[in-house]
Amino acid sequence: MKMRLFIGVRVSPEILVNLTRIQDSLKKEFGFPGIRWVNPGLMHITLKFLGDVETAIIPNISTSMHTLASAQNSFDLTLKGLGFFGSGKSLRTIWLGSVPSADLHKLFKEVDAATNKLIVSKSQAYSPHITLGRVSDFVKSDQIEKIRTYIMAHDKVEVGSYQVDSFELIESQLSAQGPIYKTIQLFKLG
Repeated sequence: MKMRLFIGVRVSPEILVNLTRIQDSLKKEFGFPGIRWVNPGLMHITLKFLGDVETAIIPNISTSMHTLASAQNSFDLTLKGLGFFGSGKSLRTIWLGSVPSADLHKLFKEVDAATNKLIVSKSQAYSPHITLGRVSDFVKSDQIEKIRTYIMAHDKVEVGSYQVDSFELIESQLSAQGPIYKTIQLFKLG
């Protein structure tokens, strides 16, 4: 049996309030159909998407992540800057980024290295972000341009800082209403 898994960092409740406020203002600004807004309760920063993983491997992943977490201290992270993924007429994701953090990058690299020893996966460049919305193919080109222009004008918006003191192994179940996340295990940083 397999489970669709990722490893991620959740945001603090205070930051979530600010993220929701920003997302609400984006919903008003882009009041046209074709954007699927992320449920604020699901917002997170992905450290590593593992994909479909055999359940027999999950205890090994948990042990490895626990060891890794206990060796790293908690750290402050500042969320800042609207952005998007996609180019040309294909804009796919609206996101909020973070101020570059050596601690977050170190955590990503260690999670990436540890999981690559356990499952076959491809390392990718790390671009920490919180997805706010996903843009469908139904959004018209003039609307795409409006999104682009607005985001580029607000790329310095700051949401705030919080202490990252844990990360999670999370199951993502896909449904017609959107993904459902279930924390498999929480790993407290040393």
